[in-house]
Order: sequence, then structure tokens, then C-alpha cells
Amino acid sequence: MDQSKNCIFVVDDDPEVLQAIKQVLSREGMEVMSFTCGLDCLKVLQKRFCHLLITDLKMPELDGLEMIKRARVFIPGLPVLVITGFGDIRSAVKSLQFGAVDFLEKPLKRQVFLEAVEAALHDSHIPVKRLTKTELKVISLLVQGMNNRDIATDLHRSLRTIEVHRSRIIHKFGARSISDVIRWTLPKSWDFARQNN
Repeated sequence: MDQSKNCIFVVDDDPEVLQAIKQVLSREGMEVMSFTCGLDCLKVLQKRFCHLLITDLKMPELDGLEMIKRARVFIPGLPVLVITGFGDIRSAVKSLQFGAVDFLEKPLKRQVFLEAVEAALHDSHIPVKRLTKTELKVISLLVQGMNNRDIATDLHRSLRTIEVHRSRIIHKFGARSISDVIRWTLPKSWDFARQNN
């Protein structure tokens, strides 16, 4: 599996699990950034794009469900793979409602894990390789409910520049409107989960 250009963020409060995952994915040619704290991961995620987030479900401070919620603010449509040592049907269903693309129980089986990672990387809701960093920021702010003028102020760009970015985003998605883009980058399953919390 050739995923040499993919950057994967992994969050787990168990350093041994992090090391094992990093070794497996690095051998497949992937770039891996590992974090024992979800808050540390989010700080980096604000500045750097990643193609897949792998997060433990049960963690102190910030659990896997909250990680999905907050990470998607910075990268709408980010595919998320949830792993846990305390798996049950209820947890699995809830993580999928929050937008996770898959749910795996520990101890992870290497081949099953790699297949899930590959599937998740192909399940992104946005054409990330075709969008610029500024376009990704614009989408993120649109999902948060900001209008063109507010986005222009936030990104220190002219209103006309933001309008051009919106037009390019719509074209790259092959969408009819920016509303379609927002719907695709913020899955209905996540909308349902957010409304019921």
C-alpha cells in the first residue's frame, strides 16, 4: 500500500500503543505524529493538515468522541478511526454517529488495522490533495457559520479574495453551491450526534 504522502495523527494515552502503531504505519511509508494527550494533538492540528486521525476512545481530559468533534473544526470531513480496549456495541455505535469511519478493538491485529487505515484514507469527505491550505481554512470557517466578510477579516484577506476562494472550492468539489460543500464536509451523522448532546 503506497501511502507515502499521507500524514496520520495518532492519539492514545498508552505510550506503548503509540509506539506500536507508529512502527507499523512508518513501515508502510506513512508519516506519523503521535500524541499521548488530545489537547496537544489539537494544538498541532490547528497549524498542520493531516489525512487521518486515529484516536483512542477512553482517555483522560479529552475522550475520542470529543476529539472527533474538535478536530473537525480545524479539518472538516477529516476521516477518523477509533480504537479502544473497552469496546462495546454502544460505544461503537456512538463513535460512528459522531462521524468515525471505523471502530477497532485492542489488541489491534496488524492486517485488520492496516486495511482499516487504508479504507479510512479513501473515505475523506474532501478532495484534500486538490485544495490549498487557504481553501481548507475557508471551508473550516464556513462550517463554523462565518460569512464572507468575517472570514476575510479573520484571514486578513480582501472580501473579493474570499469570494474567489469560495468559487474555486465549489468548482473543485463539482458542487452547485457552497451549501452542498458544507453538507458534504459535515456528515449528517455528525449533525445528528451534535444535536443530541
